[in-house]
Amino acid sequence: MFKIDQQLEFELMKAEVTADKKAAKSYVSRAKSAEAVKLKADEKTAATAHLKDNITVSDLMAALDKQKAEFQKLIEDKARAPPKALKKAKGKASAPVQKKKGKEVNNSKQKNKGRNNPPSQAAKKRQTPSTHSTPSTKKHRWHHIPKPYRSRKPVKSISKQQHSATQSVTAATVVNLSKTPISADTHSILSLGPVFRPTPAPADDETVQKSVRQFSKSIRTSAFFALNPPDEERAHNPKLYHPTGVAVDPESPALDSTLMKYEATISRALKHTQTVQYSGNLTHTERATLKRLSEEAKNGTGDHVFLCADKDTAFVAVTHRQHETMWHSHTSTDAYQETDFFQVKWESFRREAVRLAKSALKSKLITASEYRFVTKDCTGSIRHPVGNLLVKTHKLINLYAVHPVPVCPTRVYIDTVNYVTTAWAKYLSVLLTPARQQIKGRIFDTTDLINKLSSQRFRQNCWIVTADVVEFYPNTHVSRGDEVIRKHIPAHLVQLCLSVAELIHDSIRVLTPVGCFEMDQGYGIGLGHSGEICDLDWASVEQRVFAALASLLLSPAFWGRLVDDYLLVLDGPIEERLQIIQALKDADPKRPLKVPSQ
Repeated sequence: MFKIDQQLEFELMKAEVTADKKAAKSYVSRAKSAEAVKLKADEKTAATAHLKDNITVSDLMAALDKQKAEFQKLIEDKARAPPKALKKAKGKASAPVQKKKGKEVNNSKQKNKGRNNPPSQAAKKRQTPSTHSTPSTKKHRWHHIPKPYRSRKPVKSISKQQHSATQSVTAATVVNLSKTPISADTHSILSLGPVFRPTPAPADDETVQKSVRQFSKSIRTSAFFALNPPDEERAHNPKLYHPTGVAVDPESPALDSTLMKYEATISRALKHTQTVQYSGNLTHTERATLKRLSEEAKNGTGDHVFLCADKDTAFVAVTHRQHETMWHSHTSTDAYQETDFFQVKWESFRREAVRLAKSALKSKLITASEYRFVTKDCTGSIRHPVGNLLVKTHKLINLYAVHPVPVCPTRVYIDTVNYVTTAWAKYLSVLLTPARQQIKGRIFDTTDLINKLSSQRFRQNCWIVTADVVEFYPNTHVSRGDEVIRKHIPAHLVQLCLSVAELIHDSIRVLTPVGCFEMDQGYGIGLGHSGEICDLDWASVEQRVFAALASLLLSPAFWGRLVDDYLLVLDGPIEERLQIIQALKDADPKRPLKVPSQ
């Protein structure tokens, strides 16, 4: 009888230590039932058991006091233990372990399983129903179905989740080179980065249906003019002339059925998306700030001009005066000549581009598809070339600079997208690309440089020299480009390409905040063929220099060039190293090699 009391009290103390309320209730109920059994027990049987065990009451009380002291010490140790250790001890001393089919199962884990924690892989395997035995009782009928995962964390709205994720991925630096501070709203929208794209507003039914009808109309118009070539007068009318390579009868039943199928498919997709609520990736305040910045950039108002960095995804804020000073540092050189925008004959450039294309097509120098490509931007309104500045934030910045000294070095980039001669420039680029890929010592990218250096072995005291060619693009004369065309383009296309190159340089008029300028004596970054022309021209210069050095038994241990950036590895006597560097500096007086100070 006293053993039963001792065991029940021991279990109650265990339940209190683990603070498991459910287990404690079950133990209390068990204690009550055991107490009832104890009262109904035969006193004679209890006395006999007491005599057989030969244990006195005082011995039992002493053992009980000892166990109470051990549990008190255990509670104090758990209070001083770290949280993880406490949690581990709680798991071990919580609910009693019972055997079920030869395996030990923890009751508390079975009760809490699947509520706030997703089921593990092992649990999923155990819960999979067997194909040989089917649960028969109602209690175990659905035991094999795992309980759904329920998280207690509050769920954010979709728009906020998308916006926060976009901010973390496209976070960019905002560099303010002016003395005027940037507002918090402006800084927030600029920190999204130059490559950030806001979610567009959903289009209504009327807009989508109008676009579908316009698409069908353009297909029929293209099919009509594919069978009926336009005359000279209609060739420049964007509403009628749509060059295409598909000769299809505009009244063909197959064309009608195809267009009707497209319209029906788009209509069904539109009805399906009407129930979907689009969530933007910008807040209302950020969208208003973005609209304000766009209007200020378009009208030239506001306190700042925001430019992109040259080698980083960052925005650079400058004042209008600083912006003009940066442009003056480029336009004041011999590479730019100021001209009057309204005196430029833009229409004559478009007509000359079409005339050259027709003449080449008639002479079978280009195919019909090439003709459509080079004349694709010769319809509609003319999009003029626009100059942009990329700020070299990795170079030295002088915040105290005054006009005419710029606050930071910049690079000019000419935006010629969809200009009337852009397709012709791309045509020249395609013809010159095979020759460019064969340049000795050319570095394509970082991976190519690593592969080339991995096969080399250098001395421990060698020099690693980095250098760049000054004004690589603007100081490459047009006459040098004509020599590149004569050397690397097939003979039957040389005359056509020379006429096209002349047209490209005559038609380039760059719009800048300080005026309109032409670049008829040099090349600019942004022209489709400028990279190939300048790269091939400088390759001939460096070949001449290295050939002269080889005659003196001088050569670098390794050299490579990525456009205008050099990497040299020099070993041997110091006099020979300096002689190699000086030979590259004197290779072209207009484009000297700039070597950083040692």
